[in-house]
Amino acid sequence: MASTPLTAQTATGNEIAAACEYLNEADVRTGYCIGYIIGAWEGLKLGAFQMLLASGADGTAQELDNAINNLLGICVPATVERGQIIDIAMKYFDENPEERHLPARGLIRDALRISFPAVELGTVSPI
Repeated sequence: MASTPLTAQTATGNEIAAACEYLNEADVRTGYCIGYIIGAWEGLKLGAFQMLLASGADGTAQELDNAINNLLGICVPATVERGQIIDIAMKYFDENPEERHLPARGLIRDALRISFPAVELGTVSPI
């Protein structure tokens, strides 16, 4: 019995933009839109945090958060609400249709980098 090799599947900007068209309706696609965008943002932060820990970084929670921002090139203020993150991603999808065939998580990162560019906020020494 032959098996089919597994390939990594990732949502494209087109898929997420299409799901987000139903954002104000009681539709399962609304949950997919919100969940994907917020999950992608949280995943980016978690990945950066894991990289810092693997490099031996140490510091206070604020210092580590600053290091994550610097690593990602994104500095989302703590007062920004999740709805704003979704709005920013959707706006980026709308304004960049030529890129929507690309992986959505990268487009979300790009949207946040443009909206909230990082500034050097102190660093954490890796080791």
